Amino acid sequence: MTAPEKTETPAPRAAPLASAADRLRESARWLVITFGAVAAVVFAGITVAGFGSVDIDTAPAQFWTAVAAIVIALAGVATALLDTMSLAAASSVTIEELCAEPADKAMRKVHRALAKDPILAPWGMNVRRFVKEVREAAREYDVNQKHWATSPELHEEKAYADRAAERLTRLGNVQTIVLETASYLRLRHRFGAARWRIVGSLVLAAAGALGFVLATGTAATESVPERAVAATWTVPSDERDIVLDRLGGTACAHDLGKVPVVILGEQGDGKEADIVTAATSACRPVRLVVDTGQLVRE
Repeated sequence: MTAPEKTETPAPRAAPLASAADRLRESARWLVITFGAVAAVVFAGITVAGFGSVDIDTAPAQFWTAVAAIVIALAGVATALLDTMSLAAASSVTIEELCAEPADKAMRKVHRALAKDPILAPWGMNVRRFVKEVREAAREYDVNQKHWATSPELHEEKAYADRAAERLTRLGNVQTIVLETASYLRLRHRFGAARWRIVGSLVLAAAGALGFVLATGTAATESVPERAVAATWTVPSDERDIVLDRLGGTACAHDLGKVPVVILGEQGDGKEADIVTAATSACRPVRLVVDTGQLVRE
């Protein structure tokens, strides 16, 4: 038979922190939903709206700028989603985590805050000492319960068991409050740290979306020719199979040594020309950038 120690434990206080932590997680869940909708809109707009005005052959710089902008925008949205999802799924602090060395900055702040919490005053503001007493009280309760179940002196044994149970209940209430406090403090720290990452990710996504709009808008503006000149194009022998496929295959009757084209403009100090091949019933018009030395102007 073991008599329980008479350690004075503080009366349990109100614990609104569990609901506060739930509100933080709920806010994170709403952020996930919001960013998911934003990601869907951005992705749909990027895949449908812009690439029709950008051609890698006629405007390679604008094309690759648009591609880079897409990557940046989607990376920003994805990073924001990952941050908010990690907050929404944040787990509670466990007894084992409180007894172990702090694994990250958030847990170090939790330990420092608990070291100042008056609820731990009976244990010298030491959470590990408190946890040690909780475990000892649980063991004492088990021992007294076994004695009460087997002893003929039922009244005395039951009194010890009841006192042990009461002590364990009070310590359990304090433990619940300590764990709720620790969970809230860690979640609040992570929320505060993630907030700036989320803002930065959204700024990055906005910059990517703006870059995409500018790149596709610039390409569309530059696609308007200043003049058009008729010419013939001598297709290089190593490119004829590819060009013929783009023109329409063997059904196209163009002579690949003299393909009729219209010169829309020149690039690279006149070394390259932006052309479009003449369309017929069997030949598709194809827009290309070719060396000016391959062209004969009419």
